Amino acid sequence: MNGSEISDILTRDIRTKYLFRGVFPADTLRHIYPITNGLYVINSDVSTSRGEHWLCIHIRGLKLEFFDSMGLSSDFYPLIKEFILRKNKTYRYNTRLLQDPLGNYCGLYVILYALKKARGEGMMKIISRFSPYNQKMNDIRVKSAIRGHLKQ
Repeated sequence: MNGSEISDILTRDIRTKYLFRGVFPADTLRHIYPITNGLYVINSDVSTSRGEHWLCIHIRGLKLEFFDSMGLSSDFYPLIKEFILRKNKTYRYNTRLLQDPLGNYCGLYVILYALKKARGEGMMKIISRFSPYNQKMNDIRVKSAIRGHLKQ
């Protein structure tokens, strides 16, 4: 899934379209100012590359959440951590591996996270939809959960 597809879905949805701030390669985050409330979809790769892994940041007031379907903290992504720390010194993130590490469903997980956050769901409720042990089944679940938002 590419950034245009993610952007299209999140700008068409009645709830996310007001919170969605855009899709950004990791190296362009330093140019975002001011950092406002909303949903930021980020590719872990730099702008001169093809793209690697989709992530999402949700900001609401002083609360910041970092979502990674691989369950890694922002320590694994230095350019993204720099962006986060410009906004807030403390933040929440998920630690559970949701997607199959060999799969390519990270964009779908980011879309689901954004759709649910825009509807007021907490991160733990979003993550609880998925098995802590069966990532292949999680990939099937996430695809099914957002099927209605995907163009056929």
